[in-house]
Amino acid sequence: MTAVQRACYVPHEPVGSRCYGASLNGSEHQFAEWDFSVREAHAEIDALHSNSLDPKLSPAEHAEYASQLQILMHKARAGTVRFVGRDAEGNVVGGHIVELKPRLRYVREVFGRKPRLLRLYLGEPSVHPRMLLALGLATKEASLDGLSEQDADIAEAKARAEAWCQPSPSPVV
Repeated sequence: MTAVQRACYVPHEPVGSRCYGASLNGSEHQFAEWDFSVREAHAEIDALHSNSLDPKLSPAEHAEYASQLQILMHKARAGTVRFVGRDAEGNVVGGHIVELKPRLRYVREVFGRKPRLLRLYLGEPSVHPRMLLALGLATKEASLDGLSEQDADIAEAKARAEAWCQPSPSPVV
């Protein structure tokens, strides 16, 4: 891949179709492949698995979210994520980023602590026909107050997508 091809992030169109594409026109769908080259996203996923992503999540919530996220990431690879309806598992945010929404079985306020929701942000770069690029994993409060957190997380995912596609600096000789 040349530096020109990676000059800026261009999403595959329609955005999200790699995650839900198996349901499009009944055609044979090829599995997508996850790319974890965005170090921050990789570290955030590792933090979820080690119960340290968000101190507002209990160890049980970390564990259940980790399990639900793994299932949802497999569904994204297979192209079977639901993007519509009350139980939607994903959607397009910020115009060119996909958001996957794993869910806990029971979300409730405990000891006055507001519940937290988990979101995985990913890109589908047009320069790679089957890539799902992990851009970030974050939590947000399960209320209207959580929307500002989510907006910041989406902005960070967009910035990471742009940084991912910038050409690497040439080594100094």
